[in-house]
Amino acid sequence: MEHAPVVVSVYDRPSHFKACIESLAQNIGAEQTTLFITSDGPKDDVSAEQVALVRDYIKTIVGFKNVFSFCPKENTLGKIKFSVYETIKSDFTNYIRTEDDNVFSPYALNYFNKGLELFAGDPQIHAICGYMFPEFPSQYYENIFLQCYVGWGVAFWRDKDIYPGFDEEKISKHILNDKYLFNKVNNILPHILPMTQLIVDKKLRAADVSRCNYMVKNDLVCVFPSVSIVRNNGHDGTGSHCGIDAAYAKQRIAEKDIQFDTLKPRKPKRNDERWVTSFFGGKKLILRNKILFSRWYLFYKLFSHVIKFFRG
Repeated sequence: MEHAPVVVSVYDRPSHFKACIESLAQNIGAEQTTLFITSDGPKDDVSAEQVALVRDYIKTIVGFKNVFSFCPKENTLGKIKFSVYETIKSDFTNYIRTEDDNVFSPYALNYFNKGLELFAGDPQIHAICGYMFPEFPSQYYENIFLQCYVGWGVAFWRDKDIYPGFDEEKISKHILNDKYLFNKVNNILPHILPMTQLIVDKKLRAADVSRCNYMVKNDLVCVFPSVSIVRNNGHDGTGSHCGIDAAYAKQRIAEKDIQFDTLKPRKPKRNDERWVTSFFGGKKLILRNKILFSRWYLFYKLFSHVIKFFRG
């Protein structure tokens, strides 16, 4: 089995970063895995000390086949992360990405690499996601398919990955402008529509949201584990776009291998889909979105008729 490289992005959270790396080092196959680390430079004097601690720790990392770090002196506003990502994408056919606030099960790398191998030629599979929502109802350690995406530890194939360079604003406008797609997204992942509007308004960049919209539009799914193989520690007030919720840091993660069944239909089970929709707001949020965007729909419909009229 091929071992995909792992790309870890970190800024100024040395304790989170250390926990992430140590969990990966305990994985089966870590010694055959190349680790790439992007550590952006400090924005100010306050973060400089923490960035220095991150870089001191990078020098001590062992347990992997190779460790390559990219540590610019000045802050690049995240550009270093995307630059290295482009390099990884040009040099490798598949890869695993994570931020510094994820802690992994010892079976995570095995899960990612098996998934990459088993579903490489399947055009319906967008990516292999490592996270599963808390309390997801499953009796088995198995793979499932969902029409959504979570970026807390993900494995990609180069030929299926839409980033970097994906136009988030364009897909967001498409979802909001098309009543069929709007309803489709609303009935599956109602929580992302307000964020989709923020992307259109240039007030937010959210790759997870845009990937979800892209997947729903193109009838794609991601592979998920029925039991999460990653725990996110970023909901402690330090993460971007994250609130404070201790429940995430206490989430149970897989204590054995996820068993893959490649014969399953490449679509979500109805009960799984309903559970996810309910988890993200359910019927109340679906109705709220319809009311919230109803005026916009009326305006768009009128505008479309006016355009058709003048075009003859």
